[in-house]
Amino acid sequence: MGCESINPYSTDVFVLTRGQGMLRREGFDEEGELDEVIQDLSAAIAKARRAEAAAAAEEPEEEAPPEEPTFPLLDVPDADLDEEQLKEKRRQRLMKAGYDGRMRAKAEKERLRREAEESRQREQLEREDDFEGWKQRVRTEHDVSDYQCLFASMLTYPSGRCIQTQRTQASTCSTR
Repeated sequence: MGCESINPYSTDVFVLTRGQGMLRREGFDEEGELDEVIQDLSAAIAKARRAEAAAAAEEPEEEAPPEEPTFPLLDVPDADLDEEQLKEKRRQRLMKAGYDGRMRAKAEKERLRREAEESRQREQLEREDDFEGWKQRVRTEHDVSDYQCLFASMLTYPSGRCIQTQRTQASTCSTR
């Protein structure tokens, strides 16, 4: 009597029991457990994407240099231009100044990177060739910086601001 009147394909009861059966078959007792696993996997995917993006940012790929932008109106005298072209010329002048500034900053950054790399290589060579001399030099440098920090800590106001009668390395000390 009860079995003939229930149509399992037209009710939500069938879908619910079928879904619970699928959950149990996959090793979950409740829907909440499945939600927790989904959240954990989503967090792991996001973390992996962030790590991949950070790794890509650390290793700049060698790309073809972008085309240098052109600023055709800068070479034209103002008397030959109408009002719209004068506005465009001002805009191009600003764009060129920004572009030139970025190129100077990029060149300076590259120069600093090369200098740091050369310094690191010289340090490595010195350490490999004359380890005892290198070790003594490094110890001396650290001792001097310790004394400078001590001296700088003696020359501070109670508020913690440094008294700078002459240039010291007080700003680099960690004794503030």
